Amino acid sequence: MFNFRLTPLVLALGISLMMGAQSMAQDQQIIHPDRNHPPAIGQPKAVTIPPIVKRTLSNGIPVWFIERQSTPLATVALFVRAGASDEPAAKMGLAALTAECLDEGTEKYDALKFAEETENLGAYLSIDPAYFGSTISLTVPNKRLAAGLDLMAQAVLHPTFPQEEIQRIKGRALTSFVQQRQDPSTLASCAFMKTIYASQPENRQGYSVNGQADTFATLTREDIQDFYQRHYQPQQATIAVTGRVNVDEVCKLLEKEFGQWQASPKSEAQVAQDFKDGLSQPAAQPQAEGKVLSEKGFEHTIYVVDRPGSPQSVLRVGRVGFARSTPHFFPLRVMNTALGGSFMSRLNQNLREEHGYTYGARSMLVFRVEPGPFCVATDVQADKTVAALREILKEIEEMRQPLPQDELERTRNYICYGYPQSFETSLNLAQRILEMQLYNLPDDYYDTYVANVESVDQKAMGPLRLTFFDPRAMKIVVVGDAQAIAKQLEGLRGWKMEILPVDSFMGREVKP
Repeated sequence: MFNFRLTPLVLALGISLMMGAQSMAQDQQIIHPDRNHPPAIGQPKAVTIPPIVKRTLSNGIPVWFIERQSTPLATVALFVRAGASDEPAAKMGLAALTAECLDEGTEKYDALKFAEETENLGAYLSIDPAYFGSTISLTVPNKRLAAGLDLMAQAVLHPTFPQEEIQRIKGRALTSFVQQRQDPSTLASCAFMKTIYASQPENRQGYSVNGQADTFATLTREDIQDFYQRHYQPQQATIAVTGRVNVDEVCKLLEKEFGQWQASPKSEAQVAQDFKDGLSQPAAQPQAEGKVLSEKGFEHTIYVVDRPGSPQSVLRVGRVGFARSTPHFFPLRVMNTALGGSFMSRLNQNLREEHGYTYGARSMLVFRVEPGPFCVATDVQADKTVAALREILKEIEEMRQPLPQDELERTRNYICYGYPQSFETSLNLAQRILEMQLYNLPDDYYDTYVANVESVDQKAMGPLRLTFFDPRAMKIVVVGDAQAIAKQLEGLRGWKMEILPVDSFMGREVKP
């Protein structure tokens, strides 16, 4: 017979294990989630950003700071009001070309050396032209900010615009224009923008920021230098700084690099007159051709960019929307999100989930200095083109009715819960500051954003439902097989089709 005796150590260990097992059993009894129902959604929380510190350089450039100490990075974003809306109509693409050439050669560095110095600093320098201005952004380890600002100032204040670099960039761009003529999505977007802004030929948003091949091909180094001298001026600039920075120290660095930037002797009135003179040569309006399928009583015209044999159609439906200054910004934000601004939106549920016409459908409402576009965008099976268009117009029509309360709450929550992502990086935060400066938003705009979204109710949306979401006001552009679309329209009263030649909205093709 064996005689087992437990030592004090083994006994203590056994007791400890037994107590641990008992504790785990108790925990398992206490933690028992209900997997039959999703957890309750909490109340959205306001996003509070650090206070903005405002300074001004000696030459009048406003500089706004937000310190963020969580990462050892600094971001400096300079916005200059030198965008596509400032270029003559006969020289579309000039603002974008000028911006792209800023870092392609400076008084201190050639293009390769500039790129090498940027990489050695571990910096990220981006130059982004847009319709109403261009943004030059620098993100760099905060300990290397002084060297990074020297590079940034070289690009903004001392570009040399080497002819060989201009030719290289133009050649690459002209090749891209040729490729775009074969891309259905690009064709649809360009045709749509030209169509909705057809009654406003002076509005630059009717064309791509990069212009058209036939105008772009004529641009010269002298054009670039002239545009730069007219529009890259300190009175046209604002600066935003975020990250792990010391305001006083960075102010000294900015003053050293940008404080001596002097304004052009040409007055703002002269610059404005030059732009007005440039508009005296507007580009040709879209020309439509084709057979009217329903001579009387039609309500909808489909402008078709013909791609014979295409297995799918690219759809764009919409109209000119609102400027950022509209007092209805938040109700419009909510209504567009409900219509097509999320995966659970009406458009996506209808076209994707219910009918299976597409992988996805969305709507966009773009707010800019001048009224931007409202656009529904999707790709559908070619044989479902007209059926999909009818569903899109039906959903737009349905927006004229009050949103059900549960849908309204779900939509507001979707916006509010996704809102903090807008401030995820230092560059994101700098971009938000520039938006405040460009659109003259109040200092507490972002702090009160969630509250403003949550305050949107049926009364706030009421004036917009009937006036804006009117299917009869929507323009329809389709890139697809015109013959197949025509067959689908046969027997439908109230519809007609017109063909848009590619040159009417893309300009004349130019070989690189």
